Amino acid sequence: MLPNINFNVYIVHYTPLHQRRAFLLSKLKDISPVNWITETNFAEVPRRVSNANSVFGLSIRKMGLYLGTNSRSLSFSRRKAYWDGLLLHFASYLHWRRLDLVNGSIPPAKTLKESWLENQSMHYNALVHACSNENEWTLILEDDAIPIEDWGAKVTSIGDNLSSRKPTWINLNSGAGLRRTSSDPQPDHNGLFRVRPPSTRCAVAYMVNRKFAQLFVETIRIHGMPDWLPIDVLFHLFCARYRVRTYWQEPVTFVQGSESGHFESNFAKWRDQKDTTKGD
Repeated sequence: MLPNINFNVYIVHYTPLHQRRAFLLSKLKDISPVNWITETNFAEVPRRVSNANSVFGLSIRKMGLYLGTNSRSLSFSRRKAYWDGLLLHFASYLHWRRLDLVNGSIPPAKTLKESWLENQSMHYNALVHACSNENEWTLILEDDAIPIEDWGAKVTSIGDNLSSRKPTWINLNSGAGLRRTSSDPQPDHNGLFRVRPPSTRCAVAYMVNRKFAQLFVETIRIHGMPDWLPIDVLFHLFCARYRVRTYWQEPVTFVQGSESGHFESNFAKWRDQKDTTKGD
C-alpha cells in the first residue's frame, strides 16, 4: 500500500495501445485518481508555425549550445561539454561555417506530423491541469513508463523534501543514453542531482511543481508552441531559457519500456498509420 501521496498523476496515452494502459493500471492501482490524457481530449494549444530563428527568445546559436551540451556529455563531463559548446558558439560569429557545428543538435525546422503535435498537446494539457491542482507536485508519465518497486514512496519522498519555491523539473526516467557525468554532483538520498546548465532527458516520466506548470503554460500562451520541436526538445530549451531548476535521478524510478524492450516500440507505428490514413 502506498503512503499518503502528495502529488497528482497524469498519463499521456495514445488510445490504441491497450496493453500499455492495462499494465500501468495494474502498477498504479493504489493511486486515486489517475488522470488519462489522450489524443481525443486534449486542450487546444496556441501554435506557432515552423521557424528556427528563435524559440522563447533563444537564438539559433543558443539553442545549439544547450542542445549540444547534452550530446557532448555522452562523451565528456557536463562541464567540459558546456565549455566546448561555448567555444563553438563564439567561433560561429567569427566564421559562418562554424555555425553548422553549433546547429548539429537542432531538429530540422519542419512541421511535425500530426501525431507528434498531438503528443505535444497532451503534455501541454497535463500541465494546464497541474496549474490548479491542490497538490504542489504533479507526476506526468507517458504510457510506456515502467515503475520500479516502491516508486510511490520514492516520488512522495521527493515532494516532501525538495523545495518548490522556484520552477522545478525532475527527470525520473533514463533515456537516450544520458546519465550523470563526472562533473555532476553526487545523487542525494532520493537519487536526485542538480543538472547545470538546465537540461532534460526524455519526457517519459517527470515531476514538476505548480510554478513550473504555470510558467510553461503562460509562456506557450504568449509565444505559441513551436510546431517543429518534439516535446522533450521543447522542454529542454524551455528549462534552459528560463533557468528552471532541473534534477535528474540515478538510479531512476521509471524505466522507458519501449527503450528497455518491455514494450514493442509501436507508438510511432500507430501514429504513422494514423498520419498515412488521414483523410481516407
